[in-house]
Amino acid sequence: VVHLDGVVVARPLQGRGIGTALLDDFCARMANENASVVKTHFFLRQFCLPRGFQVDRRWGGLVRFLEAANEEKRN
Repeated sequence: VVHLDGVVVARPLQGRGIGTALLDDFCARMANENASVVKTHFFLRQFCLPRGFQVDRRWGGLVRFLEAANEEKRN
């Protein structure tokens, strides 16, 4: 399990998909390191939910499960 504290993109560069690219790259790198979950805060909901995260009160925040990425890598 890894914790993502946030993604920051300079204001003039926002809206170009850079944040999504950074998040996807981070999740891919964590999957390559055999992490199975990326966890983050509820306050990132608007950014994270459309990008594969879900509310999971059991984990106490938003989570994105990476098992699928690990399975694809093995096949």
